[in-house]
Amino acid sequence: MVRVKTIACVVLALTVPAVAAQVLRGGGATAPLLAYTGDTSLVLQTPGTGSLLGAYTAAGNPASTYCPTGTGTGKQILEGDPSHPVNNPCLGTPSGFGSTGLTQPHFVASDLPLTTTDYATYQANRGGTKSPVQFPSLVTSIAISFNQPHVTSLRLTEVQVCRIFSGQINQWTDPQLASALTIMPGMAPPTGPITIVYRSEANGTSYNFTNHLSAMCGAQHLNVANQFKTDAAFATAAASYFPSYGRSVGVAGDANAVNYILGNVGALGFTDATDSVLAGADVAKVVNVSNGVAYDPMDVGNPMPVNITWDVVMGTSGWVPVVPATGCIGVVDPTTYATPASGYPILGVSYLTGSGQDNGAVALNGVRTLLYAPWNPAIRAATATVGPGTGSAFLVSTAMTMTRMDTCVN
Repeated sequence: MVRVKTIACVVLALTVPAVAAQVLRGGGATAPLLAYTGDTSLVLQTPGTGSLLGAYTAAGNPASTYCPTGTGTGKQILEGDPSHPVNNPCLGTPSGFGSTGLTQPHFVASDLPLTTTDYATYQANRGGTKSPVQFPSLVTSIAISFNQPHVTSLRLTEVQVCRIFSGQINQWTDPQLASALTIMPGMAPPTGPITIVYRSEANGTSYNFTNHLSAMCGAQHLNVANQFKTDAAFATAAASYFPSYGRSVGVAGDANAVNYILGNVGALGFTDATDSVLAGADVAKVVNVSNGVAYDPMDVGNPMPVNITWDVVMGTSGWVPVVPATGCIGVVDPTTYATPASGYPILGVSYLTGSGQDNGAVALNGVRTLLYAPWNPAIRAATATVGPGTGSAFLVSTAMTMTRMDTCVN
């Protein structure tokens, strides 16, 4: 069993500062949930002391709440989808952010960049002259979780990762997997098929995981499995390999995927690292091919320098320019973090998104400063839930300034 340092974060009710006339309401992605709020519980959250949003409030900014709906629903709320109103209860059916009297959320977290469909839907619902804003916020890790009671650790090379998810290794008894397994003394090695657990819905975790597989396993690197595609739907990204799996099961939602793995011996799948570790799942170490070191998924490493491309959204076959250009939709090209040179190698970039217009005089400055919070040096320094051992890290770029927020958010 891989032993990972668990982060204990005390979640306290925060007192709203006198300057805060309105609580900022947001939510979305679950991968950065620990970083933003200090807790991974799938309920409406008031960010805790030491979390990123908790540190934001403690610095004299407005209080906030966060509803972990997942990236897909978060985007629908941002875009004004009538079936997902922002004022609906958190994790209700349909789900909202648990706010009152709002026409749009103050912020939305996403593990998947805005697409051409997202952009068009936003303008159709909110007005053709209005546009969303998007800023990179954090880098997070994706774990390979597994359930084999007699395996005390799983140390995978990238070749083994590629062969498992392409079905070339589909049995726990496969000799190609033997070097990765540490068996409990006196116990027999595991037997039976590997049950690949994947997310049944399109989501950011699948997108970032298949971004890694398509780059690492393909001809440009290991040349072990060339049919992976980068896609938010794993069933699409790995379609060529499903017939080779010993078993497979699609599960909606990261928490459900983790729970399935916890409850089924022989299961192995990709999940948000913090969700997996804090739920008590066993997670594999993965060897970074650049330096030969095996890293735990909670060991993302130091802040990651990134280049930000502005005013593009993700199309079906590449990036599509946004017209007119505003300098308010930022993207980190996924190919630039698909094969990192050090640290745990399976990563994703999270974003904070919002609306460029109609934020209202009361909440306007709060929206601007919250979207900038992951880049504010004082807030970074006061955040204990991002950094070594947390499964996430900050980003580094000179392009992110408070001046940009003031210009983009009105």
